[in-house]
Amino acid sequence: MAELSHQALRRPELVKTFTENGATPWAVGPEDYASYARSQEPIMRRLVQVSGATPG
Repeated sequence: MAELSHQALRRPELVKTFTENGATPWAVGPEDYASYARSQEPIMRRLVQVSGATPG
């Protein structure tokens, strides 16, 4: 599955669509993505706390 994603991200029209919509396309494997997500969790948790948002 990751290879299909990497192939898609080599298509200029897809990269253009991502970029035009404010996204930065980057191809990483599942381990790298999991590591990134873990590193972002405390940051996002703090943002939610500061915002006062609550579940539900």
